[in-house]
Amino acid sequence: MQAWDQRNGVAYHEVVRGDDGVTRLRPWSSSFAVDKPAAAAASSNKGSRNGETSIVGPCAAAAWAAWAWVVRGLSSVFLPAGYPRSVSGDYMAYQKWDTLQALCSSLSGLLATKAVLTGVGVGNAEATPAAATVQWIVRDMSGMVSRIVFAWMKGTALDTNAKSWRFVADILNDMAMMVELLSPLMPSIFLPLTCFACVMRAIVGVAGGATRSAVTMHQARRGNLGDVCAKDASQETAVNLIGLALGVPLIRFVEDKMIATWLIFLCLTFLHLLFNYCAVKSIVMDTLNEQRASILIQHFLETGDVLTPKAVAEKERILDLASFYPSVVIGVSLSELCPTGDHQLSVLLHKGAAQGYMANLSTLKWGFGFFKYPVVVLALCDGAGGDQLLRGMFHAHCVPLSLRRGLNGWSAIVTAHDTTQEKYQSFMEGMKSSGWKQPCPLLETVVESVQWRVHYGKNKMD
Repeated sequence: MQAWDQRNGVAYHEVVRGDDGVTRLRPWSSSFAVDKPAAAAASSNKGSRNGETSIVGPCAAAAWAAWAWVVRGLSSVFLPAGYPRSVSGDYMAYQKWDTLQALCSSLSGLLATKAVLTGVGVGNAEATPAAATVQWIVRDMSGMVSRIVFAWMKGTALDTNAKSWRFVADILNDMAMMVELLSPLMPSIFLPLTCFACVMRAIVGVAGGATRSAVTMHQARRGNLGDVCAKDASQETAVNLIGLALGVPLIRFVEDKMIATWLIFLCLTFLHLLFNYCAVKSIVMDTLNEQRASILIQHFLETGDVLTPKAVAEKERILDLASFYPSVVIGVSLSELCPTGDHQLSVLLHKGAAQGYMANLSTLKWGFGFFKYPVVVLALCDGAGGDQLLRGMFHAHCVPLSLRRGLNGWSAIVTAHDTTQEKYQSFMEGMKSSGWKQPCPLLETVVESVQWRVHYGKNKMD
């Protein structure tokens, strides 16, 4: 029977050693009250019960209560209400690594800031405030323009590939700090270097902020997005405070010590990237993007089983270099879909348009046209959504199986269509039982970025 302190509801325990020599934590055997000496006497470490000798009595209980009070206090400040039930299962693993990488980034940032201030003339009697101000304005302007251009070019990819862009953003952040450390050593090109660093930091700001929002939406499971965001900001602020506290002696130590500065910076950069990789690798997304859908479909076609989100996360590549030479190209024009003419297009319309997509084999040029390799191209029809895109991707991954059986290009497309008709429904049922979200919101985003309208009368072939 556990004893409870009626004033704060804490259950107290005592540490005991049994006849078998094993030390255990046992519920406290008597009523605990700090104002009753009898309770303390009852908990004397000389007592025994059932062959167990009490090693620590009320002191251990008081220490345990104090520790529980501290843990509860810190949890209420830094963790979302209802943790762990109110967040995803990967929340703590991600936040642990994210905290460590933020600390390394904070310390590296202090070293870079010191270098930039030295470059603009802090401590130099010949430098003028006007010159330093102009340099700062030019830096900020370059960063603002870059922020707008990057958001325009890559905004959609930040949703669908949040894990990859999260890691890329931190790589760019480290590169920007490295350039800033180099800038005082090259005063003749100081301004171009700092502008280049500011451009990279602008990209980091957009990519880091957007992907953090995507991760937070994944973590919030009870409509508590605001609470998760607020507690994440509190964690980051606390880490920055610790970084500033550690940064004061660090800056004093490396002052005018170039070799020490670079050694510490390189060590912090290595740890920063390592912790970042562990952080994004620990995220288990239960929504499909193109890479996760490809992993899921390929495994199903090979084994007949649908992987769980955790199993796919283990196979997922953080830096997906295969995207530079894709096996499936989504969202092509009619001329790219059917370069041979109207007859082939009419067959595709008959077989695929009713399902929201059309698929065909084509040749993709890579490396300024020096390299060519076959790919499956998908054209999405008007009104298609994420479900139609997933079905089209399933069809596209069936094509290589048909080619390995010795079929030619057009026959492989037709056979893959029949395979899709046969197996796609069981694939969807397996997805549902394995814990994948349906419909696929991230694939909807892909569709919106590539969708085109099929108006056959307006897209005649030459």
